[in-house]
Amino acid sequence: ERDYRDHHFDAGWPLLSVIVPTFNTPPAMLDDLLDSLSRQIYPRWEACITDDASTAPGVTGLIEGWCAREDRFRLQRRSQNGGIAQASNDALARARGDFVAFVDHDDRLAPHALLLVAEEIRRGGRPGLLYSDSDELSPAGERCNPFFKPDWNYELFLGQNYLNHLSVFRRDLVEEVGGLRPHFDRSQDYDLALRVVEKLDPAEIVHLPHILYH
Repeated sequence: ERDYRDHHFDAGWPLLSVIVPTFNTPPAMLDDLLDSLSRQIYPRWEACITDDASTAPGVTGLIEGWCAREDRFRLQRRSQNGGIAQASNDALARARGDFVAFVDHDDRLAPHALLLVAEEIRRGGRPGLLYSDSDELSPAGERCNPFFKPDWNYELFLGQNYLNHLSVFRRDLVEEVGGLRPHFDRSQDYDLALRVVEKLDPAEIVHLPHILYH
């Protein structure tokens, strides 16, 4: 495999911080996510992983093993369980990129996901929010139920969180609205996006019409 780390992408390309809260994740699913991150074509990323005091055996060891092999994985362990929003905020506090991508601990990114995000950011226009199409994985690992999303539609978004994942936000906007709110756990992504889009012009919200998230 070609090594893209220094060959194509200089410091003018954005650093993307991937926010990964984990809690008692089935090891096979967590391994699948971390493997999909390690296989990204685009090299300028970091994964800010916050384990929310997992008690299931194997979770911490699995993450530590990946961190030993991949220096772009950055692990923090909470001593007490605080919920997904708090764990995500802890990861956000350690993010160094100008853009943050939120992923769930039991999903998978397409190998070209972060590359298409970075290319769109480089294209100009200073986007504030980017989102992609997605699909689902069957228990056997087969891709199914593709979700081909529309371009930005404010009225539709008020009725349902059709953005979901993959969503990438400009970090300063997330900080401006105060990050995720723990009392909205389970709807924390929707709550965050609702507050962020109020800060943006429609032209700053970019739909990437590709299935980048499984």
